[in-house]
Parts: sequence; C-alpha cells; structure tokens
Amino acid sequence: MPIKANNIPPEPLFTVNLGAPNYNMDTFNTISIHSQESLTLIDVNELIPTSQIDQKVMDEIMRNTDLVASSEEVQIDLNDVRNSLNEEGTGILPPTGTIPSQEDYSGPYGFELNLTSSSHGRGSYVYSPLLKQVFIGMNNVLMMEFKTTLELHAGLYIRSLLVYTCDDFVCEPVVRCASHALEDDPRQEAHARGEEEICRCANFKQVGHVMRCSLSDAEYCYDSRSERHSVRVPVGKLQAGTDFIQIPYSFSCKTSCPRGMQRKPVQIVFTLENEEGYVFGRKVLPVKICSCPKRDKDRQERDYRKAQQLSCPPSGSKRLASAPTNQNEAQQPPPLKAIKLEENHFDESILPNDVEKVKHNQRQTVDDNYNRLLTKLTNIENTMGQYEKTQDRIEKTQDRIEKTQDRILSLLTKILETRT
Repeated sequence: MPIKANNIPPEPLFTVNLGAPNYNMDTFNTISIHSQESLTLIDVNELIPTSQIDQKVMDEIMRNTDLVASSEEVQIDLNDVRNSLNEEGTGILPPTGTIPSQEDYSGPYGFELNLTSSSHGRGSYVYSPLLKQVFIGMNNVLMMEFKTTLELHAGLYIRSLLVYTCDDFVCEPVVRCASHALEDDPRQEAHARGEEEICRCANFKQVGHVMRCSLSDAEYCYDSRSERHSVRVPVGKLQAGTDFIQIPYSFSCKTSCPRGMQRKPVQIVFTLENEEGYVFGRKVLPVKICSCPKRDKDRQERDYRKAQQLSCPPSGSKRLASAPTNQNEAQQPPPLKAIKLEENHFDESILPNDVEKVKHNQRQTVDDNYNRLLTKLTNIENTMGQYEKTQDRIEKTQDRIEKTQDRILSLLTKILETRT
C-alpha cells in the first residue's frame, strides 16, 4: 500500500496508511516511515520542536497509533501526544508551573531587557541600579524594552508572570487583594468556589490579573494547575529604525495590600516562548508596587548600605594587620596619649627670652583652633544624628498612615461582603 501524509493547518493532524510499518530517525530531523513497497520522509520540524524529537517521542507516537493491520488507516493527534508526554514527565514544564524558573537565560535569540529610570513625579516609577529593582506606583505604566540578537519570526510571544521571591511562598500564585478585586467583581464570580479551575476574569475586567498590558493584542492566560495568572504579547518584526520591542505594563494592586501580596517581595519573570510554551529566553526583574516609589527606593538603598557596612570586617582586623612583625617592635612601649588640660596656667616670668614666649603663643593659638574645630565637628555629628532620627520618625509615621489605610480598606471589604 502506498503511504500518504496529509497536514491540514491549523490542526496538527496527519494521516498515515501503510502496511507492516517501521520507522527510524536520521540527522535531518525527519521521520522515515516505510513499507515494502514505498518510502516517504515526513518533515516534523513544524509539528514537534527539534529539541523534543527523541526516541521517547517516537516510541510514544508509534505506541499510540496501534499499527497492527497492513491496510489500516490511522490518525495521529500530536496534541494528545504532547499532553501524554507532559503527564509522563518526558515533555517540558510550562513556564507558569507550580515552581517557575527564575534564572536569567538569554537563549538562542540573545533575549535581553532594558529599562531606564524615569521619575516624573510622586506616582511614576524609578529604577535602582544598586538593588536592580523597579519601584512603581499602582496603575502607572512601566515601559519595557526587549532586544534580541536574531530576528524574531512569527509565532513567538513574550509572557510576563509575577512570582514571589521567598522560598516559603514561591509555590503560591500572586493574586490581587480582596479590597481591589471587589471593585471589579463584587460577587466573586470570576473564580467561584468549587470551580477554581475555570477562569472568568475576562468577564470582570481581568479581575484576577495583578499585571496588565495596555496593548490590544495582549492575551490574558490562566494555568488551572498552578492557579497563576499571566499575560503574553505576540511579537513579530521590528519597526523600521528600531532594534527593540516596547511593551507597556501596569499593576492593579500594591505590594503592601492586606489579603494580597502582604509585603512579600515579588519579581517579574519575562519569557520568550512559542505557542506550545517552549521557552527560548528568560529575564527576571524585581519590582515593588507602592505609594511613594522614590521614598521606598531611598530607604531600601540606605538599609542595603547599612547592611553592607555591618557585614564588613570590624576595625579590630586593621589592628591585626598592623601588628608588630618582629620582637623589637613588640618590646617598644606604647605611644603616649595626648592629655587635654582644662586650664593652662603659665608664668611669663620663667621665660628667659622673647623667642620662647612667641613659640608658646603660637602653640596656644594652635590648641585653641584645634579645640574650636573639634567643637564644630561634634555639633555637626549631633545635627546629623538628629536629622536621621527625624527622618526615621517621618518614615514610621508614613508607615502607620499606610497601615491605617489598609485597615480601613479591610473594614470596607468586610462591610461589602456582609452586604453581598
């Protein structure tokens, strides 16, 4: 019987009719299916990615086909094969799995991201080169630039996913707080109880998505297994005169919201992938959504520098480094300490001549200048200490105000829940 192969897009389905078949793989990424009468090579680069064409894939395809009759016509659904491979652990893990990878990976396309600091007011975003973190206000636009060393072809996407950075919460999905979610979904119908695997966020202004994209072709996705929300944008050819892709993002919840992120650190995982979820590049960007981005940036940088100073070796190590290297230096007596006299009583009658009197006056002038300088330095240190204390008090007051606002939002949420 002759072999026939039909590939009707967009369904990944082909039909093979043969007798007594067997198969093998060559170095040209093709499947050779042959019988006693004819031989046909079927290119599968577009059906299954090259990285997944191995002996396990071929065994799974031939096992699912059940080719037992010499004249039997068999239909092979490649989606079923991929799903079965993923369930058995021989396929790839989705980028929105329970524990998504958070490692930078440029990949074959040289995937990179670029972000410049843009502070135009209290509610905009700022970038900290020291912390490598973005501080942004809620519902403000974060413009990201993505670059690749190779030209991108059709069928690729850039996915953005929010994840927790702490190991204690890395398996938990990042969700909106109840206070902000009730504004778009008062009855909580997007993810009803008992039907968590069904996402109806599209009917309620994408209520479950913390991260948004303002592009019209953005796709909002939901993984029913990990309960993670993400947004992906199709990418194509670059515009004339540009070497990067710009995508605007925004956030619909704050990091400090109760019953939401609850001040847990988060970061964005950007992945370059195809329709099936095969990742060709990955970049990670820590982010904090807050009310005062510049204030939080300055405070975290100051805390980071203090932590670095505390982690440095103490001053005693300098003494060890300057310790005497031989016995002669060790036997020398310690230098005499300078003692400051409160009152200087000097009898001019003991001076034999005017030269010594001039020298004494010069020394007295130097001592007076030195004492005045010490006094000024002490006053400056006291002023700096008072300034830091005042600044800490202001920050604590602002934190109390934010906590009070959060409590008010929680009370309003409970009131709305009782009414509904």
